[in-house]
This record gives sequence, structure tokens and C-alpha cells, in this order.
Amino acid sequence: MFESHDIFNIHAFTLGAGYDLFEIRNTRIAGGAQWSIYDAPESLNNLYGKNPMAMQVYLRIYPSLMKTTRKM
Repeated sequence: MFESHDIFNIHAFTLGAGYDLFEIRNTRIAGGAQWSIYDAPESLNNLYGKNPMAMQVYLRIYPSLMKTTRKM
């Protein structure tokens, strides 16, 4: 089928969004999703299909911004 050293140009277009849902104490919770569509050579259709796509849904947990007090 393919040699181990064959290289193919595969291009991707990704569109996504994320949104802060809520905050608990000093931790923020966000959710988001992204969708990608790929452009690959026709010789790869039997491996990846005619219109390869991917979708990802995620939950992100991260610390809130720290509040500092500065005395001058």
C-alpha cells in the first residue's frame, strides 16, 4: 500500500469556542467545543474516508485570577 517513508500533505481547518460557565471559590469552570475538517490526498481515502472530520467537547478547570493588594 504505502511505504514507511511516504509523506502526505494534510491540511486542517478548525473552528471552536469556549465559555466560562461558573466559578467556585478560586476555581473557574469553562466548557467548549471545536470541530475540524481535513483535506487529504485521495490516495488516503481508504484509510480516513472521503471527508475526514473530528469534533471535541471539553470541560476546562483553571484557577481564577489572583487578587493582589499593593502598598506603596
